Amino acid sequence: MNLLNNAADASPQGIAISTRWDSANFTLEIHDSGEGLSEEVALKAGSVFFTTKTEGHGLGLFLANATLERLGGTVRLYNRESGGATTELTLPIARVQT
Repeated sequence: MNLLNNAADASPQGIAISTRWDSANFTLEIHDSGEGLSEEVALKAGSVFFTTKTEGHGLGLFLANATLERLGGTVRLYNRESGGATTELTLPIARVQT
C-alpha cells in the first residue's frame, strides 16, 4: 500500500498498475507520471530511513524490499522514457508438487 501511496503522491494525475507473469515469476508494476527519480534518489531509495517526504519515515520501500527479498523476489525502481517512474515488484511463482 505504501508503494501505491508513494506513486500517487508523485503523480497527482493518477497512476497506472500493470501485471504480468510467466512460468517462473509474477510482476506488479506501478507507473507514475511525476518528475521521475533523480540520480541521488535512485541511489538511496530503499535505504533504511531515507525519505524525500517531510512527513515520511523512510521505512516503506525498505520494508517492502526486505519482505520481497525474503520471499525470493525483487523491487526495482527506474525512470520511464515517457516520463515518470516505475516501481516493479517481482515474486517467484510457487510450484505445487502433487
